[in-house]
Amino acid sequence: MSDCAIDAAYTPNPGRAVHIRGEINRAMEEQLRPQIRKLQAASGEPITVYIDSCGGNSSAGERIIEVLRAPAANGEPCRIITIARADAWSTAANILAAGDYAVAQPQSKLLYHGARVPALSEMGASLASVAASVLKSADYRCAESLLECSAERFLFTLFASRCACAGSTAGEEGAALELGHFRRFLWERVSAQGQSLLSRAAAIWERSAALIGLFDGPAATTRAGGESESEKAMIEASMAFDQWEQKAGAQYRFGPEELARIGEHMFFLRAYALGTNGLLFAALGKRWASLTGEGDASDEARSRFGGFIRPFWAFRVAVCKALQESESPLTALDAFWLGLVDTVREVV
Repeated sequence: MSDCAIDAAYTPNPGRAVHIRGEINRAMEEQLRPQIRKLQAASGEPITVYIDSCGGNSSAGERIIEVLRAPAANGEPCRIITIARADAWSTAANILAAGDYAVAQPQSKLLYHGARVPALSEMGASLASVAASVLKSADYRCAESLLECSAERFLFTLFASRCACAGSTAGEEGAALELGHFRRFLWERVSAQGQSLLSRAAAIWERSAALIGLFDGPAATTRAGGESESEKAMIEASMAFDQWEQKAGAQYRFGPEELARIGEHMFFLRAYALGTNGLLFAALGKRWASLTGEGDASDEARSRFGGFIRPFWAFRVAVCKALQESESPLTALDAFWLGLVDTVREVV
């Protein structure tokens, strides 16, 4: 790749750009769609997305991301450069994080929170139950999307912390010790608001430690059996964890509340497996295994990389889950250290 191509991949281009300003809704989606299609038809060069929005409809935001990732004239998706000009809240923050190269200007303000619906004055129990289920599914989907699009950023921050902390130890046992260093590394670099998020994530992570332990034992022997066997291990671990956590014993019943909790445990395990098994893990291991101190990026090194990354990825899942559970206002630097953007700088 030429120097010009490398520069283009990281340089905003106002001549190939769309702007997200104001409320994100169906009208904005319909306005942006032909603009994006025109740029994709013209060439496969990067598309810049300038963002200054307090959010809006999450479904419209997801569809905008889908259009941006559609194939261009060369049959491949255009690289997407996202830039937070000022505000990037709610679904606008999700669009920012979805960029292949995400930039936050120093004065930018970001806000993450779970899915919402307008309040209804006459919402019965049945409708409320359906709304809660829909919102929970939207939160899971958003958290998984954040995990996928921020995986490389997360690993960059992780290895930056390893360079900053003397005495790093390779291997699974060393990784468990290093997780404490990593959390302190982040804590010392984020604002009070970022620290609040990290505290909530730590509580989620600590609660999920037993769940992960139940899954990693049997799942380690069933992953070779394919996705169905792994799913079965997740269900069994989720059920066992819920029974243990509720101290229900023989009185345990599979009612709506129990099934809702099991579904939440299943989400955590799926998200955990996303970064420790499957295609995403294989791609991450191929590129990053040699940096764990285990030598080259051979199959054996990637296997050791799996043992190394698991506790860190579990904490990453907890961070993305915490972003969806309550309002999380963040500074631009918070977003950088938490792996939500690639850099913080002024953009002309």
